Amino acid sequence: MTIGYSNEYANGVPTFFKYKILKGIDPMLIDYTLAFKTNEDLAAYEEMSPTLTVKIHTIRADNSDRWHGGMKIHHCYHNRTPNRCCFLENECERTQRIQIIFKGMPIIAVNSRGKDVKVGIRTLVIVDGLVMNEEQVETIAKNDGFDSTAKLFEWFENKDFTGKILHWTKLRY
Repeated sequence: MTIGYSNEYANGVPTFFKYKILKGIDPMLIDYTLAFKTNEDLAAYEEMSPTLTVKIHTIRADNSDRWHGGMKIHHCYHNRTPNRCCFLENECERTQRIQIIFKGMPIIAVNSRGKDVKVGIRTLVIVDGLVMNEEQVETIAKNDGFDSTAKLFEWFENKDFTGKILHWTKLRY
């Protein structure tokens, strides 16, 4: 099945998802004629690669429960357009269910009188029924190609989300 990726964030800044995905793939498994249509594209990847984080999974809605391990993935830009560009084909190793619940959990502090006081609300990220701690959420964000947890949450427009993490590596949370 096809996964389409955005070239840019909502603010127009490039995502570099293609390069981040390719950086996380064993170079021996990359079909360079598929991944890089021009020498300029390959040169840009080689120049940027040392500074990029990796993207080793993607988070997707899956309302019809179509995604599962063993499926072939076609990673593309401009999907369903005449400019469709498939840059990688590999296999979905496994999926994990994920929920992002904004305003999901109160943050409690103890005041000077020893009383619990609500000081904020933390966004909950739940993977396969387990609540992730802040460090785990940061790891999920980085592995999904974002620079921070805040950028991941911004991508989902701070709206509750239920879907799947589609893994093409052996990593699990």
